[in-house]
Amino acid sequence: MALPTPAADAAVDGPESAPPAEEIAQAEATGSIVEAAPAPQRRPAVKVNTVKTVAIAPPRETVPYDGAMALGSPAEPQPAAEWMETKTAVDMHAKAEQSSETVKVADGGLKVRVTGRDRRWVQVTDPATSTTGWIYDRFLIPAEPPAQ
Repeated sequence: MALPTPAADAAVDGPESAPPAEEIAQAEATGSIVEAAPAPQRRPAVKVNTVKTVAIAPPRETVPYDGAMALGSPAEPQPAAEWMETKTAVDMHAKAEQSSETVKVADGGLKVRVTGRDRRWVQVTDPATSTTGWIYDRFLIPAEPPAQ
């Protein structure tokens, strides 16, 4: 068995091989250090504060097709149309608000068909022009439908 000689040790630890600290200093000075990629950023979790619930109406019962039944069932009477008459000339508004846009100025004595209500406001339609708007109820009185 042969023992290593000091010359063999010198070949391994010769001047060509520098200590690790010197290698790092030299690499920093020359800029040859490869920088590691930045760690991936975690995105914050999404938090849901509200949930919207939607009610779905069940399907209506259908009437089988039978010629006359196709136009509607006589068992379901249509509600009678409600008619009103303007007391004086009054503005018909786009919304049930006094500050909303005026759609039409209805003359006094004009018979209009009621299509909806919102508190003290009445949604009406002029049958002659098909204009729809809102009139405050104090400017209206009940009336009979106009003669056809």
